[in-house]
Amino acid sequence: MFSSRLCRSYPGRPAIVGNGKSCTYEEMHRGIASLSKKLREMGVEKNTRVALWGYNSANWLIAFFAIVRAGGVAVLLNYSLDCGSAAELLNMTETAFLLCGDNSETKKDPDAMGRCATAFTAAWSRWQQTLPKPMVVRRLLSLSAVRIR
Repeated sequence: MFSSRLCRSYPGRPAIVGNGKSCTYEEMHRGIASLSKKLREMGVEKNTRVALWGYNSANWLIAFFAIVRAGGVAVLLNYSLDCGSAAELLNMTETAFLLCGDNSETKKDPDAMGRCATAFTAAWSRWQQTLPKPMVVRRLLSLSAVRIR
């Protein structure tokens, strides 16, 4: 993966700069390695669909590369989607995991993740009923848990 090569060549240089913050290639590399390990421990394997829903940020970029490193397929959700639309997209894409950061829903209401979890569960249940055999239950992980330092 490109981050390994860049980390060896430029470990102390800024890899991501924005909102008055920066992240070096080394920090980015450590964040990707840590999250990809956690994703594999949670059950992400080759071709597992993992959704990423949140504003663009260093954590978002680290999460994207961690999904890929873990063998998953990143399903990118627009940050402006409401919970119901996001849930339907997750079902259509047969997504197994969701990494969720700040998005338009969580900015409007701090309790939005609870509502979203309810919407996801309801949509998941409807979708499960259409399958010949049930799939593994989806898991939620907060993108804010991704640490780069």
